[in-house]
Amino acid sequence: MGVIKWLRSVADMLLPRYCKVCGCRLDFSEEHLCVLCLARMPFCDNADLVNNISMRPFIHDRRVVHAASLFHYYKDSSYRNLIYHLKYYSHPSVGVLLGRMVAERLAGSGFFDGIDMIVTVPVTKRKLKKRGYNQCDYIARGISSVVGTEWRGDVIRRLTSGVAQAKKGRYERLATNDGHNGVVNPFVMSEQSAGLIYGKHILIVDDVLTTGATLNNVLSSIPLSNVRISIMTLGVVL
Repeated sequence: MGVIKWLRSVADMLLPRYCKVCGCRLDFSEEHLCVLCLARMPFCDNADLVNNISMRPFIHDRRVVHAASLFHYYKDSSYRNLIYHLKYYSHPSVGVLLGRMVAERLAGSGFFDGIDMIVTVPVTKRKLKKRGYNQCDYIARGISSVVGTEWRGDVIRRLTSGVAQAKKGRYERLATNDGHNGVVNPFVMSEQSAGLIYGKHILIVDDVLTTGATLNNVLSSIPLSNVRISIMTLGVVL
């Protein structure tokens, strides 16, 4: 046994690790998931990158090229524990692992062909302060480690309610004004960020796709017609 494996075995004896899904004790070679839970994971069928359940909420936006998710997120499934641990139990490394998994599963599908940048969906300042991190950033890190594409967490910003229009730039006003001087979209993009993704193909990363409302707001915050967009989430409820 190599030194690293020996040290890992000793560490597991002193501080045992447990499967985030079933709760059983993990072997030194397992990471967050036991072999059995990994084998039983309800993976999504992403064989068709255009006509799949993850693409349905975005078919109205012609800029969206592909959409894919890692697994089906069922309300009563123990696999939702993966997202809980990632978001609420201070285990951001779960996001890195799942990001690697979804990237590896799609590596030969053409999903990542031509993607110039990975962009993460921001969380509110309150959640960021409480949690200490944005879970989407760690998912993006995992994806980036496999495909080698740059990821950024500052392209899209999340506003607090009641932000004055006068304090926002032209792109921000376009994205958030509903015609009645009210803020309807919490996500905004600055002129600088717009220039950063101008004419590029970006991959937007989020944790769970439910109704698609959050990601559609993100899409609305991008007032550019010459960008190509793909979307990736870990779980999908649809």
